[in-house]
Amino acid sequence: MRYLPGLVLPLLGGCFVLRTASPMLGTDSVSAWYEVTPVLKTVPEILKSSREAIRKAGFAALPPKEDDPNRIETDWVIELSAHWRQGSRSRIELEVAPIEGARGYTVRVREKREVNDNATSPDDATKADWIPATFDEKQKTRTGENALRIQQLLKFRLLENF
Repeated sequence: MRYLPGLVLPLLGGCFVLRTASPMLGTDSVSAWYEVTPVLKTVPEILKSSREAIRKAGFAALPPKEDDPNRIETDWVIELSAHWRQGSRSRIELEVAPIEGARGYTVRVREKREVNDNATSPDDATKADWIPATFDEKQKTRTGENALRIQQLLKFRLLENF
């Protein structure tokens, strides 16, 4: 019985170290960039179509930043569950970049996904403890689904006259 604390403490310490060191270890929950290229429309037309596609996917775009007007970020969309690590939140990043050496633009979309690690009250948003989705196998595979959906919508909208 006296060996029990000696066995349990390293396990708890390992979990703490993994959670605090996860950003440094590269266990981030950001999907790869999904691209639409070459887009021959103007930047205002691209941004208007992008905001519409983001809205249709269920996200709310934040106001554009003054330092980077060709980038769209959304607010978090939270989906809570009564079960541990089944609640999640997602946000979308979209950027419009000129193609070097050619005319047109590349539209890039990616998603950041996090899961709720609060086991005592997982359906309470005020007590949520958000961790990267890479810590849960089910959620890790869902990272990027919304970005891919938006990319497909943008392909139909932006490349329709190509």
